[in-house]
Amino acid sequence: MAGVRFWWAVIGALIGRQALASPMYTVIDLQPAGYTKSDAVGISGGQQIGYVSGAPIGGQFHAALWSGSPANFVDLNPSGFISTFGHGIAGGQEVGNGFGPATGGDTHALLWFGSTAGVIDLAPPGFALTTANGTDGANQAGYGELAGAPGVDHALKWSGTSASAVDLNPSGYTMSRASAIANGQVVGLGYPESDVAHAHALIWTGGGNTATDLNPIAFDFSQAKGTDGPQQVGGGYGAATNGHDHALLWSGTAASFIDLNPLGFQSSDAVGVSNGQQVGEGVLTSTGKQHALLWYGGADDYIDLQSYLPSYFTESAALFVDGQGNISGHALDMLDGQNHAVVWLVPEPSLANFVVALMGLWFCRRSIRRTPFT
Repeated sequence: MAGVRFWWAVIGALIGRQALASPMYTVIDLQPAGYTKSDAVGISGGQQIGYVSGAPIGGQFHAALWSGSPANFVDLNPSGFISTFGHGIAGGQEVGNGFGPATGGDTHALLWFGSTAGVIDLAPPGFALTTANGTDGANQAGYGELAGAPGVDHALKWSGTSASAVDLNPSGYTMSRASAIANGQVVGLGYPESDVAHAHALIWTGGGNTATDLNPIAFDFSQAKGTDGPQQVGGGYGAATNGHDHALLWSGTAASFIDLNPLGFQSSDAVGVSNGQQVGEGVLTSTGKQHALLWYGGADDYIDLQSYLPSYFTESAALFVDGQGNISGHALDMLDGQNHAVVWLVPEPSLANFVVALMGLWFCRRSIRRTPFT
């Protein structure tokens, strides 16, 4: 009898695990009708931010906002701008950059609130070119090129206005850039004066003097591209990777790094992170093709997101993941040779699956409680 109960426990555990296991994604091509190229760079609150290009606007690019389908796409390009790009989204805010007559032809960091109405030009005095790469709904992060110093960039943080800009460039670094922000924590890169040829991944918890160098031992170059607060992701290379780019995961210090490059991939990069999930892309050693990847904290614990795409999408990259596990990015359409904005959406759990999961867990618990210890 104990043996029967044991197998009930095993079967129950397997049923429960299967019902609650990694999701079967629904993939949606977000490219609006008539456009030839698009990308979904960020995702939050059921919306996606990125850009479109093609027939209606010619060779220019317009920042784009979607709500899960190509039909409800919103063109965020304001009056007075020739081209704009959306880079980040959170808390009802979208950030990116753009240029045109309204900026004197220079690229300026921009902040939107769901439409072209009320768009804010974040470019502060003293900077020739600026871009905003991320927002956490309260603050924005990016970088700007110093006026009169071509090629010298400083990481910047804003709180909604041009006047609020804070220069984050740390002492001892020749230049820096910010890539993302979450709960006030900023990540990016900086070039230390002691090694001006190589960038080091950086994390800021406040002003410039709070920067922490995340560059791991035996890495020549590293960059942090995403954060959710507890974890940071990016990429790097050096002797530890035989010179190949490898996706990296940190937990706030250089010593905490984890190399995420999976077996069978010659290189990889991680861009977004949320709730213990990391996303990016990897290049297969066997084919040289780029595949969107999702990790669960380790190199051997990942999902190849390319497998969820229709066969006419031959390559892909994942760029952001939200707190629910939905993922934004792009995929290369072999039919037109262009990248299309896509989202991998986690389906809402059905009542049937929920009941099966509960039954499995109930059988598991009941059988274990009845089975005597040996």
